[in-house]
Amino acid sequence: MKSEDKDEISIPENEKKAGKVPTSEAVSSGKRRVRRKNPLEDFTLVDLEDFDFEPHDNEPEEEEFNPGIRVGKKKIGLHIILIIAIVLILLITGISLLLWNKGTLTTWNREEENTKFDVEVQDVIFLQDPKTLEGHEDDGVTTVLCLGNDPFSDDLTETGLAAQIASLGSCTVINASFPDSKVACENALYSTDTQEGIDDAFNLYYVCSSIARNDYTAMANIVPFKHDEALEAGLTALQDTDFSKVDIIAIMYDAVDYVEASPVYNENNDVDIQTYTGSIKASLELLQETYPYIRIVFMSPTFGYYVDEDGNWYNGNETDLGNGTIPTYWQLAIDTVSATGVSFLDNYYGSINENNYSKFMISSLHLNAAGRQQIAEHFVKKILENDYSEFDVGGTDAVKQSE
Repeated sequence: MKSEDKDEISIPENEKKAGKVPTSEAVSSGKRRVRRKNPLEDFTLVDLEDFDFEPHDNEPEEEEFNPGIRVGKKKIGLHIILIIAIVLILLITGISLLLWNKGTLTTWNREEENTKFDVEVQDVIFLQDPKTLEGHEDDGVTTVLCLGNDPFSDDLTETGLAAQIASLGSCTVINASFPDSKVACENALYSTDTQEGIDDAFNLYYVCSSIARNDYTAMANIVPFKHDEALEAGLTALQDTDFSKVDIIAIMYDAVDYVEASPVYNENNDVDIQTYTGSIKASLELLQETYPYIRIVFMSPTFGYYVDEDGNWYNGNETDLGNGTIPTYWQLAIDTVSATGVSFLDNYYGSINENNYSKFMISSLHLNAAGRQQIAEHFVKKILENDYSEFDVGGTDAVKQSE
């Protein structure tokens, strides 16, 4: 097709210059004209307010969102369910607390005799490490050295604690105890400025220090002025002891540290000898270092009472004199002793306790012959006979003979 046959849109020059575009253009050179329709000519705007937006009958109406549980034709809202759940939880919790607070009434007849004490005996037993025995010659005789205070020193006869251990255990026992002495010391360094300071020579750490140095001069200077047969016997026993033949050192003090309110421990110094546990730890470590082949046994105090100046008795299991009750001293002692690898015999629950003390004690702290036998049986069974079953407090010969 030739170029002249093509349709051309001709815009007059004067229109071009004026910037006008005609509604219809003519085809140039006499050719047929083509009218191009404006697409907006037939468009009519609709007023939306006049438009009917009614929904069709077959389209369901949209329901409002309302979570919950449908019960029949009704629906229970989620917030109501939560409120009911919270109320139920509070109700159940309140009833449970009420029942727990109320508890159950139980009765116990103290007159009933039980063959087994209802608290587990807390003995902690360590055997001697064979390595510590290397180079040590065993003479074939079991020799026990007793250190402590009144449980050993009250009776130096055959009914005494040391003598009963010797009889029941068929062993040699040396009684080197000192009456009225205690575990905690008055002074960190020995001093003769006060009577209490002088008497430190008979307290646990200074006794162990004298043993380690094999020097009993301080004791020897004091004993003649005391006029106390038990003190003299204890000093003589120590001076005459051949430690190469000692197999066991048994240590026992009554609850005098509790009665005199000795500090129990020093959190900044665990070997503070002015405290109960500090003196125990320092003393045991000193003996272990000096005589590693000797087995050491620490025997706890028994149950006891505090008696005030007016003669009133206070249960040591319940009365705090400033540093805790007797169980406070007992608990920290068992922790300290066990940490050093030394055996611990529980006499507080396991020999003479709050339930049976009337059979075995003649005063607030002191034992009778049956009480000393009770402790001796406990020691012999656990330490000399190596019987590790629980010690039956009610089944001993001491109990049977005291009934």
